[in-house]
Amino acid sequence: MPPAPDVIAAEHDTSTPHLDSDLDSIYTTSTCDSETTSITDSVLEYVHENGRRYVSERWDKDKYLIPNDEPEQERMDIIHHMFLQLLRGKLTMAPLDAERGGRCLDLGTGTGIWAVEFADSYPKWSVLGTDLSPIQPTYLPPNCKFELEDFEQPWTLNIEKQFDFIHIRYLVGAVKDWKSFLQKCFAYVKPGGFIEISELDITRPTFQADGLPGTAIKTYTHHLGEAAAKAGARMDIVPTLAGLLGEVGFKEVKEKVFQVPIGTWPKDVGFKTLGQLGRVIASEGTEAMAIAFFTRVLGMEEGEARSLCKEASREYKDNKVHTVYHMNIMYAQKPGK
Repeated sequence: MPPAPDVIAAEHDTSTPHLDSDLDSIYTTSTCDSETTSITDSVLEYVHENGRRYVSERWDKDKYLIPNDEPEQERMDIIHHMFLQLLRGKLTMAPLDAERGGRCLDLGTGTGIWAVEFADSYPKWSVLGTDLSPIQPTYLPPNCKFELEDFEQPWTLNIEKQFDFIHIRYLVGAVKDWKSFLQKCFAYVKPGGFIEISELDITRPTFQADGLPGTAIKTYTHHLGEAAAKAGARMDIVPTLAGLLGEVGFKEVKEKVFQVPIGTWPKDVGFKTLGQLGRVIASEGTEAMAIAFFTRVLGMEEGEARSLCKEASREYKDNKVHTVYHMNIMYAQKPGK
């Protein structure tokens, strides 16, 4: 298996900027209050469909078509460990100054596992994680907090309290207008601050020549990409995100593309470990990623949708099918101080 490509740098100045160390509002351990939406009964009135649980209709039933139930939460935490494997234990590629501190915003925080670990690893930073679902832990580091927020609506966060770092991960399929979304991020990042995006190019798997063709996987990902595009939340946008960062005003855009094998077929020990995680994430995530897209958007019958998902899951588990995905991780800096 060939090595992953090197860093693609738009510019080559990698010096760490001076970050504002203003920590005037260390967060408490209570969740989902103050600047954003507080928990109400309507937020907890989840949608149950096809045996899965989705975000409350308070946000619009079709706002986010991936479940928030316990099996998906477990899968998302495994995805977090996959990222740690890719980054060799690091939580970010951005050149942050742990000692000076700052304010971090984790958009679409999910289970909150990244935000909590970041808060523990960067104790001089304050961390705010936002999401549509209140599924984060309540026992938190004193510098970590979670709130409810729909990032595609006008943000309720205080624009005067900008962030030194905005973290975005695994939001493809949830964002309908990436350029508008990144423009908001640009407005909320302090001059000299950073943004980081980590996304899997999910609709473009590749297959190694020494393995069987992933026929069911190709069919599955084709329909998933078709449904996402029809829903207005394109999943084939990953290769363009670095360019969009530059378009909205960020500079020093740096991107690294990682290969993620599915299965334990690679000979390299590191890739084999990564592939073991990838197999669990992919095979257990076919229905989570697609069944709502297939039934709600494409109008498939539940049985047909489940059959497509099960066939793809079977191939993801088959060590004779040598599937490889690409993970794009990029960061950029806002011009200024």
